Amino acid sequence: MTSAWTIVLTHYDESNSYASTVLASTDIDSIPMFTDNGAGEVNSATIILNAVGGKFLTQAPIIDQFDKFRITATDGLGGSYDRVFEVKRIVPAEDNGQGTTAEIHCLGNEWYLQHLHYARPQWFKTAFEVMKDIGDTYNLDPSTTANGGKLPDLSYHDTVYNTSTQLGNGLPKHTLNVYDYGTAPTMMYDVMMDLVDKQAGTVDLGGVLDYFDVGFDTDPSDLHKIYMRCPSSGSDPEAGGGSLVEIDATNGSGSVNTDTDEQEGGIEAQRATRVLSWGEKGTIPVSAAEYIALELDWIFSPEFVVGTIYYVNSILIFQGLHYKCVGQTDGTISTKPVAGVSTLYWVPWSWSDNLGTKQYSPWTVGKKALWEQAGAATDEAAGSRMMWDSNLVINYQDGSTTGTKDFYRTWAHAAVGTDSSGAVFTLSTNYAGNGTNN
Repeated sequence: MTSAWTIVLTHYDESNSYASTVLASTDIDSIPMFTDNGAGEVNSATIILNAVGGKFLTQAPIIDQFDKFRITATDGLGGSYDRVFEVKRIVPAEDNGQGTTAEIHCLGNEWYLQHLHYARPQWFKTAFEVMKDIGDTYNLDPSTTANGGKLPDLSYHDTVYNTSTQLGNGLPKHTLNVYDYGTAPTMMYDVMMDLVDKQAGTVDLGGVLDYFDVGFDTDPSDLHKIYMRCPSSGSDPEAGGGSLVEIDATNGSGSVNTDTDEQEGGIEAQRATRVLSWGEKGTIPVSAAEYIALELDWIFSPEFVVGTIYYVNSILIFQGLHYKCVGQTDGTISTKPVAGVSTLYWVPWSWSDNLGTKQYSPWTVGKKALWEQAGAATDEAAGSRMMWDSNLVINYQDGSTTGTKDFYRTWAHAAVGTDSSGAVFTLSTNYAGNGTNN
């Protein structure tokens, strides 16, 4: 860790309309901790101020409940940190070493999500919609800033995650599921964490076999905002162009510094860890695992090395392109690949060549009609996909306009009768769940 840290601490006085004051370095004894969590933990900071003569405790500027602090820091390697916290606890102390101090314990604005309840069953909704509804419910609370209270407003929970701003709701929109949060009031923060955790499971458990992180950010220009960031936590092996990144906290030359973040996740291959969970006797087709194995082999094909003897069917990368060996080489330069040209030893090898007849999704290729018969909305612009289980037992109204979002006990209620012409007919509830009759 470099010692070239620069920290600016700004105090916002709630009793004076949040007027700001940049504290002098002589006022700051130390800032032993400040976090930037991205894995479901509330951010926190501990600030120790020089309180000689009762400053900050009994003498102006007095630090009190609802005051806020902004910590701006750079680490000397180009990493930056800028976050707003709210005062939660003040601990006066005095000893021979430090004298009189005020230890200020702060939490990020998102801690308010741990103090409001959420209870609402969500039937046949996407994870994105459920997360959005939690945020909308929070913003409707009369205690939020927009409604005249002191609770900060939540933003970006209702927009798709943006990789540039690193803000937004990245939960999936393509799978409809049942998320029953109506059995007992639960803190909104806990519901968010549960919703994110479920995404790692299978579809029948409310997931999509992917991992997500949920964290929060603040905007120093608006002390009363909470910004959501909820991205997929796995890194796609296909993104990033194949270039390697060096992580080095000792110098700033040609490297990526570790910044000041506290992270629990790390970088992982998005699909590699799942291959062994699929097998001949499993519920997922072997062809899907074979496809992913081919994909990983393709991504991690070795680079050509002069002097190496290659055997027939070897696949490697030369000058950014893939080649397949069709004649054993002797390791000399004359047997190396030629860019984009077939030779006695090598032929250009494309992804489709490598894939052969393997399918990316044996569940969907050529099966549009089957999905529609199972209740999937295949004509949706977003490509909605689902598996309808006719054994579901549901009876729910979400409180919206009557007749538009009703979901009844079964997806079809049949009644035999006759119309005016005497013909026998069947009456059933629309499979889309809108309460209309067909």
